[in-house]
Amino acid sequence: MSNDSFNDEFDDGRAAKPGMSTGVKVLIGVLVGGGILGLLCCGGLIYLGKQAADGFKVVETPAEVDELTKEIIQIDIPEQFTGKMGMKFNFIVFTMEMAVYEGVSSDSQLMIIQTTQPGAVSSEEQMEEIKRQMEQQGQSGEFDQQELKDAETETKSLTVRGQPVDFQFTTGMGEDGETTIHQISGAFPSGEGLVILMIQMPEEDYNEEEIVKMIESIQ
Repeated sequence: MSNDSFNDEFDDGRAAKPGMSTGVKVLIGVLVGGGILGLLCCGGLIYLGKQAADGFKVVETPAEVDELTKEIIQIDIPEQFTGKMGMKFNFIVFTMEMAVYEGVSSDSQLMIIQTTQPGAVSSEEQMEEIKRQMEQQGQSGEFDQQELKDAETETKSLTVRGQPVDFQFTTGMGEDGETTIHQISGAFPSGEGLVILMIQMPEEDYNEEEIVKMIESIQ
C-alpha cells in the first residue's frame, strides 16, 4: 500500500481526490457522525482546511504502526499480525488514531481506532458508522470489511481493563460465496475518547481462543 494516496488527499489543504483511500473515507464518516464537518461549512474554510492538513499524519512501517498502537492501548497482538498502516488526525477538538494490521492472508485484518469527539454520538453509533464506511469502501484493498452472507452474530462479554465489554462475534459467508469469514467488533471508553476494535479473519486463520486472549490482554 502506498502512502501517496493519503498525502495527496490532504496536501496543502486541497480537496480530496476521487478514489480516496478507505482510511480517509472512514475518517470523513466519523467526522460527519460527530458533527465536526459542520464547522467546515462556516467561515474560515481555507484556514480550517489548513489546520486539518497540518494535523494529519500517516505511518506505514510495522515498527511505526506498533508505536502508534502503544499510544492507543497496550495489547498483546498475535505474531501472525503485521502492522500495515496507521494514521493520526488532530483537528480542533476532534482527534483520531488508527492502526491497521494484516494477518497471514490479506483477508485477515485487525483495526484499532481511537477517537475523541466532545458531544459526539454514542459509542455504539460511532462504531456502526465506522463499520458502514468500511463496508461501503470494502474494495479499496486497505481494510476489506466484507459484507457477509447468511451471517449469524453472537454477543460475548469480555473483560477489558477489569470491566465487562460486549463484543459482536459474527460468522458468515464471504463475498466469494465459498469462504467462511469471522468478524469481531467492540468498543470501550478510554479517557475522554473511545477505542474501537474490528477484526476480520477467514476460517483457516481463525482461532477464537487466541482472539479472546488478545482482547482481554488490553490495558
